[in-house]
Amino acid sequence: MAYQTGDAILDDHYNGFVSTDANNINDVTGLGDDDKGYGLADLSTVDTSTTVQASQWTALLGRLNIARSHQDTSINISTFSVASGDIIAAIANVSTDIGTVTTNRHNVKADGITANAYTTKTFTGSWKVNTIYEFKLVFAGGDEARHFFNAGGTITTAVGLSGHTSDAKANEWKDLLETLVGTFTFDHTTCSIGGSGTANTLTNTKGYYDLTDSYVVHLKMFADSSPYTANFAQLEIKNGGVHSDGRNNHGESIFFKWTLSDAAADEVDEGQDPQDALDAAVTNLDIVDGNLAFTGNYNQPDATHLGSVPSGSVTYTSITETQA
Repeated sequence: MAYQTGDAILDDHYNGFVSTDANNINDVTGLGDDDKGYGLADLSTVDTSTTVQASQWTALLGRLNIARSHQDTSINISTFSVASGDIIAAIANVSTDIGTVTTNRHNVKADGITANAYTTKTFTGSWKVNTIYEFKLVFAGGDEARHFFNAGGTITTAVGLSGHTSDAKANEWKDLLETLVGTFTFDHTTCSIGGSGTANTLTNTKGYYDLTDSYVVHLKMFADSSPYTANFAQLEIKNGGVHSDGRNNHGESIFFKWTLSDAAADEVDEGQDPQDALDAAVTNLDIVDGNLAFTGNYNQPDATHLGSVPSGSVTYTSITETQA
């Protein structure tokens, strides 16, 4: 229906704005399904042939304002409360504005996110074959995981090397991890890296809503300087299965597995034949020491605009920590 200023708002029209239209406010700010829903309590519809109260209309406009504010979205309506007897101005914009916040539902204003560090796992040993670090982040349920990503939440993970012997091999690992890869960011449907390298594999069009319970390589990047170009950093991600909440969630548990593979050929001592594998002058060139630190944040939509944190708490658990 096309609305004009001053038109009466019938119960079925109001109910459409709340929950029955293709674009409705509950799908954006409420429980939702799949990639819709921030997790606030759904607004109730009104009974057939019932007068829509000013308080109900104000609640609807208030939710529209929450969505607009959280997303930093420009809409037509600028007054978000009414009193009994008020004329509803520019009612034609309601449907349009709900459509706008539906389209922009995954946007989030910078001040509506809180960065929470979930780990700083540091390996201090020496290694020459690989380092494997596997962990998981767990939400309270499938709905909470959906609400985290639907409202603009992201997960980041990064690896850095410091305090190492400054030889060619270790310096190349530092370059690969910190300059070429940088910070890996994972959201509802995409992933990205903050580094300057060109990845062999980067699933930049896959995120939470693409997860299954089998590991998939989302990132694989090789070192870019000889003789270490066979060395690579790899990140695999999976879920722990679909949660019983339903509503097309992709699991409450998200598993991350880093593999740093030192696959490049070892250094040799050209003055030694046969090679002595125990000669420190050779083997020390192939050992990476120092502090290998895995860090990460879950960047959570907070109460600044939403009024609460529907995605709830997130728990970190380390699973595998090996070096060889």
